[in-house]
Amino acid sequence: MKLVELKVNHVDAPLGFQITPLSFSWKIEDAGEAKKQKWTRLCIFCGKDTIFDSGEDACADSLDYQVDIKLLPRTCYCFSVEVMADNGETAKAESSFETGKMDEEWAAQWITPDMDAATPAVLKKTFTVDKASTARLYICGLGVYEAYINGQKAGDEFLAPGYHSYDFHLQAQVYDVSKYLKEGENEIEVWLADGWFRGRLGFDGGYTNLYGDKCYLIAELYADNKLLVKTDESWKSKESPVVFSNIYDGEIYDANIADELKNTDNWNGVYIEMPKKCGALSDRYSLPIVKKETFDVITILHTPKNETVLDFGQEITGWVEFDCFIPKGMQIRLTASEIMQDNCFYNENYRTAKSEFVYRSNGKRAHFTMEARHCLKSVIQA
Repeated sequence: MKLVELKVNHVDAPLGFQITPLSFSWKIEDAGEAKKQKWTRLCIFCGKDTIFDSGEDACADSLDYQVDIKLLPRTCYCFSVEVMADNGETAKAESSFETGKMDEEWAAQWITPDMDAATPAVLKKTFTVDKASTARLYICGLGVYEAYINGQKAGDEFLAPGYHSYDFHLQAQVYDVSKYLKEGENEIEVWLADGWFRGRLGFDGGYTNLYGDKCYLIAELYADNKLLVKTDESWKSKESPVVFSNIYDGEIYDANIADELKNTDNWNGVYIEMPKKCGALSDRYSLPIVKKETFDVITILHTPKNETVLDFGQEITGWVEFDCFIPKGMQIRLTASEIMQDNCFYNENYRTAKSEFVYRSNGKRAHFTMEARHCLKSVIQA
């Protein structure tokens, strides 16, 4: 007999999730002749201290075992589950969970780039680290964001903070960034784009600026549980290489602008401003959008219209990865569709959605991605 899928609020080892009320669940495998649980013992630990011990509970519900204890913000807890079956066999397993900000007041302030509000932006801050064994980034960016520390992406999720009712609540994410910090000077960059927050949303042209007309960021970086970096007026901002981004229409990436990010000069400032028409900031509820599977191109088609189509064999929601080397000033345009018609590329069923990725070359080899459905049409333009 063994215990598997130990979860907290039905999430595996949650980091920074909303976990009130606190609920545990688990499954039993390879039970053999055992028919049911005789008793279960659940213990919760904070460091070396035991802060909860259920004892041998004969009424424990393996699908929803609720525990009423006071938790601290930004704290890692371990827990163990031990089960005895009716045939006397026992099994034990351990897991963990980590709280987010909870009700703790944010030391950071909401900031927005001091530049044209319609322009996607990159925000950055340099900081110094003496030595750190653990580090956590608490962050929310609007509309969507990706955070990088010393060039390494924080977390494995995409399109954070996800799509939810921003006017009711905003969800903060937490990332373990311990392995990205180094002794000496460090840099954090956050790339902001429209997303669902202010980008086009809805049919027949949809709406823009539905929840706000600017991009915003709030973030705190802790090293060994001490505040190291927070968003304030000391941050810098600059035009993003992602010069256009939209949930329906895709993305335009200009590698020439990306080169400018390496220039420490000519960065703009930021100013303090809270997003309007939005709910309170809280720990996250929504699960992250993550990569689940990788598909290869199964067929390259050349259509009667002289189109080059990359066929992935099934409809998916994801992105295409490609390497390219084309002269400076040229661009690659990839357009997605779900079906073919008359042996040609067809996506008129997308109505007004362009669903395309455009890469503008700086003349260097590059690796990029774009969203895909079933097949792609590839065009190289001068």
